Amino acid sequence: MGNSEARLHKRAVGKQKAKLDRSAKAIETRIEKLEKKEKPKEMEEIHFDLSQFHQVHSKQVLSFDKISASAGGRILFQNLKGGVKPGAKVAIVGKNGAGKSTLLNMIEQRTEGITVAKPVKLGFFHQRLENLDPAKSILENIKEDSPYTEQFIRTVLSRLLFKREDVYKKVEMLSGGERVKTALAKVFLGNYNVLLLDEPTNYLDLYTKEALQEVLKAYPGTILFVTHDRYFVKKLATHVLTLKQSKAELAAIEDTGKSKKASQQQNEAEKLALQLELTKVISELSITPEGKDKQRLEKRYEELLEERKRLNRKEG
Repeated sequence: MGNSEARLHKRAVGKQKAKLDRSAKAIETRIEKLEKKEKPKEMEEIHFDLSQFHQVHSKQVLSFDKISASAGGRILFQNLKGGVKPGAKVAIVGKNGAGKSTLLNMIEQRTEGITVAKPVKLGFFHQRLENLDPAKSILENIKEDSPYTEQFIRTVLSRLLFKREDVYKKVEMLSGGERVKTALAKVFLGNYNVLLLDEPTNYLDLYTKEALQEVLKAYPGTILFVTHDRYFVKKLATHVLTLKQSKAELAAIEDTGKSKKASQQQNEAEKLALQLELTKVISELSITPEGKDKQRLEKRYEELLEERKRLNRKEG
């Protein structure tokens, strides 16, 4: 590059740099003029007042004795046995049409074969939202059956994005999602100790789902809930009740975890033993002359390799 070309190049670079500097200063000025927002406050934890909560001291809040259900001549589920302990959070899962909502209705109606402990007070949420009075406000609807203070009720409502004056809105003026949130709050803030929730996360946005999950985690009573939301199940459930035509099953999640862990430990032990034998066979192969012994060792070597593949597939 000659001197004249170098000067032209330097001048072009200088112009580009000046243009970039002007753009950067303009952005900085705009940022300074933006309204400064305070850092959002962390939400306080929800603590239910146990003095206002009627706890169940029975070993089981409800039990199932070979419960089955059918509809239109078709078996929905059968042979459901087991019991639900106080404080359990039970996710009811199964294919569409497996009878999940049917089971909640059977529990509410205390169908034969379902035993509900005497101290139990059932609160039921379903999509029909029949527990709301449209002419009353959000706060009025919840306060009429709640043992909790207005301050606590408003704290929970704020978690569900009902801020300040919002709690005085009439139910008839609410959107579909707001009505769902109000109906849910009326149930878990009501004078109940066992909740039956049918698809509680329907029509809720992600933030409200997470807020609801935290409130229900803090709830001191028992919850049986139907949902297709796997994340909600993972974060809330202590037990899973799976409805099947062949046999319905109730299992603790921690039991499933322990079983999986034990299986993994056994798999690791088998792999270690196999690796030790493989090392031994390879060592013997390296010093064994051609003949029947070497053929036997080669065959065993191939068997061990296949066994290792099987264990790897099982682990995966």
